[in-house]
Amino acid sequence: MSGMVKHFIASFVNLFCLGNFVIGTATYVLMPGQVSSPIPEGSMMLNIGIFTAIVTVINALRRVQTG
Repeated sequence: MSGMVKHFIASFVNLFCLGNFVIGTATYVLMPGQVSSPIPEGSMMLNIGIFTAIVTVINALRRVQTG
């Protein structure tokens, strides 16, 4: 597997996990009565995944252009 693919996968996984942690924790702390678990719902995870994929692709393209 090329270094670029490994970087893309690692970046996506790291950003996705970080996004889920931050959003889940913030929601759980700021709205304790409305949320029963700090794990985001499926639709929120989908939005985080789409945003993470876009950011990861942009970072990968920037790395290719500068490297």
